[in-house]
Amino acid sequence: MIALSAADSAGTLAHGIHYALVAGGLVGLTVLLAPPTLASRRRAGAPHDEHERRIRRLRDELLAHRFAAAPVTSVAPAPAPVPAPVPAPPRLPASAAGDASYVLLPLGVVSSAASAGVHAAVCPGHFREGTLLGVFFAVAALAQLVWAGLLLRGSSRPLLAVGLAGNLALLTLWTATRTTGLPWGLIPGPEEAGPWDLAACAWELVVAGVCFQLLHEDRVRSRVGGWSGWHPVAHGFFALSVVALGLLTISGAGA
Repeated sequence: MIALSAADSAGTLAHGIHYALVAGGLVGLTVLLAPPTLASRRRAGAPHDEHERRIRRLRDELLAHRFAAAPVTSVAPAPAPVPAPVPAPPRLPASAAGDASYVLLPLGVVSSAASAGVHAAVCPGHFREGTLLGVFFAVAALAQLVWAGLLLRGSSRPLLAVGLAGNLALLTLWTATRTTGLPWGLIPGPEEAGPWDLAACAWELVVAGVCFQLLHEDRVRSRVGGWSGWHPVAHGFFALSVVALGLLTISGAGA
């Protein structure tokens, strides 16, 4: 009886940690999105990236030249000087910066944070299987959450390359565990695919796709736009991710 009571207590504790980690992931997802939203409200009207700053500077210069050339007396004004040519902004596909700030980057941030929530939620179960497995999932969750936070500050080619390589590595490792297992006795044989890991793989595929798209199109450095300006697709994806994490937690799948 004492042994059964101890086992029940351990199980209850593990489930409590499991639910706490998932709830922490949901809260972290909200906190990650709060800074750019508040910042966009404080900086209403401020340019989002270098492309927009150059456009505004060009517009201001043209307006200044037009007012300088306007006559102020009845005397015929001297010919206005021809403005020096302004260097053209970097070549960028139409609305590319907007797509990056309000569609692609939000998808990457939400997906990475949601996948981190999954890895954090399954940590207790993997710690019971082995300390090394538990540590791996904890490190993966932390790395994905940090990467999402860095992406909020601004995308860059090195950051996108790390996101692409890291998520492809996780997907490759997951495929191995479901087909052959892992060597050195870590996972002796193939494991079954469950709802938690399938959801994590879906989010990791989205992150890899976003990174590949931005690297392929060589877009300028851009920050995640404010929540109010997100594309409806990004809004819907965020809501779907929150609902998916909530349903997985309630169902206890993979616990």
